Amino acid sequence: MEQATSSTARLVAHLVGVSGTKSKSRALVLCHCAGCPGPKCPIRLPAPSKEGSQRQEVSYGEHNMWLGAELKNETSVPIGARDVNREDRLFSRLKEEVPKFRHRVVAVSGDCALPGLGLSETDRLKLVDQVNIVFHGAATVRFDERIDVAVGINATGTKNMLELARNMIGLKAFIHVSTAYAHCTLSRIEEKFYPSPHSFDQLMATIQNLTDQELEKIMPELLNNIPNTYVYTKAIAESIIKEEAGNLPIGVFRPAIVIGTRSEPLPGWIDNVYGPTGIVVGAGIGILRTINVDPCISANLVPVDMAVGALIASAREVHNTQRKLGDTEGIPIYNYVSSAQKPIQWQEFVEMAGNHGMDIPCSKAIWYYSVTMTKYKVLYIILSFLLHTLPALLVDTVTILCFKKPK
Repeated sequence: MEQATSSTARLVAHLVGVSGTKSKSRALVLCHCAGCPGPKCPIRLPAPSKEGSQRQEVSYGEHNMWLGAELKNETSVPIGARDVNREDRLFSRLKEEVPKFRHRVVAVSGDCALPGLGLSETDRLKLVDQVNIVFHGAATVRFDERIDVAVGINATGTKNMLELARNMIGLKAFIHVSTAYAHCTLSRIEEKFYPSPHSFDQLMATIQNLTDQELEKIMPELLNNIPNTYVYTKAIAESIIKEEAGNLPIGVFRPAIVIGTRSEPLPGWIDNVYGPTGIVVGAGIGILRTINVDPCISANLVPVDMAVGALIASAREVHNTQRKLGDTEGIPIYNYVSSAQKPIQWQEFVEMAGNHGMDIPCSKAIWYYSVTMTKYKVLYIILSFLLHTLPALLVDTVTILCFKKPK
């Protein structure tokens, strides 16, 4: 990441806009502030919608940075100060190198699923006037998200970001963060656009006035052989980029499964328990004993710090590469995966996690570390009953006999 950061310092010295999940957004803040410590180094970003919360962005003092994250009734509190205090180890190196970076970060409410991104007119004018680079990674990553919610955030949000970007006076690069699994039904994914399962307009016309029950009923037909609403809406978002990018300096970045940091700013940092991290945590405390996965399948894992470094490098390349006007096929696409150069199987991943789990056991572990993987559904159901359900029933029974309430 350090190499990618230094090579893009000149580009990042301009105002930047970012929308995205918390781990990637925080890593971008660290990367940007460390590589661009001067007083005129900004970044900006709006984020996804979520019921019951406001969305925020981040701004750097005179020239600003907007960072997408949740803001729950704390609009008067600088997001940078709050996050830095909570994530002291994460920001410790940055505080040494750029001591006053927190004073360049403030919150602005927004919602990428709303018309105009939910931005006030004042904030919109500032973004249009000052932002030069946009990293759009705002998304709901829940696989079981309701179809209308997933479309609103992942697809409509992308459309709204493009509308904002088209009005930016000095736009130099717009990077849409997709996923390597947007077209996971294909056996081989190349760095090019693929046909969308449905057009955005067609999809909106289908679901717009449906009730929750009707949406639930129609979802299997919409998804067809696509496994979940996340990858479905990400594929549609890519088609929006292709159809509406026009002459924008734009690129698509497709990371694989993002896990904890490799080294920057410290090894192993992550702020969620999604995907493989959830497996490690569940197995580490002894509540996850078996998983339904083929152990010989490639685990396409990429550390978040390396992914962010590549993301910034892709913005530099988009800025330096001029495509022909209206040439949508010439929009660069970057597949950032590990399987092509350094593949690792799920069996290897679980074994490596197990080795560390044995050496440094979790203080809250309730069972011995052991995970059994199987690709057979029937065997998984049997193992799940024996290793998950049955022990839970026994513990609850003992708890009740001791006149206590089961947890």
